[in-house]
Amino acid sequence: MSHKPFESRSTILTSFPSRTHFAVGSTMSALGKGFTRHHYRVFALKKTPYGSESPLHRHCIVLTRPAHLSRSLAEPLQAAGASILYFPTLAIAPIIPAPSASHILTNIERYDGILLTSQNAVEYFFKQVPRSLCNQWQQTKVHPRLLCVGQATARALDTYGLSASHVATQATAENLLQELLQEGVQGKYFLFPSSIEARQHLPRGLRKNGATVEVWPLYRPVCANTDPQPLIKKLNRREVDLIVVASPSTVRFLFMLIEPNLLKAPEIQWAAIGPTTAQSLLEQGISSPLIAKPPGIPGLVKTLLDHFT
Repeated sequence: MSHKPFESRSTILTSFPSRTHFAVGSTMSALGKGFTRHHYRVFALKKTPYGSESPLHRHCIVLTRPAHLSRSLAEPLQAAGASILYFPTLAIAPIIPAPSASHILTNIERYDGILLTSQNAVEYFFKQVPRSLCNQWQQTKVHPRLLCVGQATARALDTYGLSASHVATQATAENLLQELLQEGVQGKYFLFPSSIEARQHLPRGLRKNGATVEVWPLYRPVCANTDPQPLIKKLNRREVDLIVVASPSTVRFLFMLIEPNLLKAPEIQWAAIGPTTAQSLLEQGISSPLIAKPPGIPGLVKTLLDHFT
């Protein structure tokens, strides 16, 4: 059966028959003024193999990233009995016009390493890299080291036929910095393609230890044009058990889209992908969020299942 996107604003499932789960696929189109419209299609997934003894049976979990970016988190939670409500709060927009790439790409081999701290950084960096250069890197295996903050970022390189040169043992900029410092960075030259709002902890730490870091902002987070009413209705009915957030920007935009008092209901548990995102929740007045240990999606899945078991 084919499924056509709805013509209206984003439509998100608001009722969940027992043990039957749904996903919402999305496409995006630029709207200007920093917003992106999401169009959704709703389709049923197979029933969970667990019964009423599953740890997340009848729990409604809100994921604040689009469905296509949330599968590695959603699938194990659904398998444990959860009902998933996708409520994307963040979209990514390129910086237009993009900062000039000529001086960077002409002498790309001068860099000792390229610092990649997210899947978006990988995507927007390779939008600037000519296909011929990418093919050359694939064939010769000679290129600046591709230094990734976590496994999800490293997997994003698969699209371009490349592999990470180094992946931080824990998915944080702090861990990547410490591991690079252990190797020694004095006199080395790094490129940091990133969001215009990216934390500067990594480049700052490298510079303090004798490295040169060129920051290359290529994209920015914007508030998604997601219809808040389905989530508001579930919050008013006290049907939300858990909200999962994956970045400080996700937190910021969620509190722009939804009345903060609704989000601060005492029965709602919160979970953050890492300590930086957890700090953003604390700044919004959300106390005692669950924090993935170790940071990243696998650690988040384990933390959630351990908490609800």
